Amino acid sequence: MYCVAGIRGVGKTTLIYQAYYYLLNEKHILPDQIIYLSCDDLNNIVDCNIRNS
Repeated sequence: MYCVAGIRGVGKTTLIYQAYYYLLNEKHILPDQIIYLSCDDLNNIVDCNIRNS
């Protein structure tokens, strides 16, 4: 499991896409074996917020 955190515009999505492409094409892992979770709407899923300490 990997967690990629950072401010907007630093290349997180590009890095995730490159890792996804590598897993599919180099390691031959099936797409249904890869899980991507975005935390953009975390507060809508559970009662927490990244700004809370």
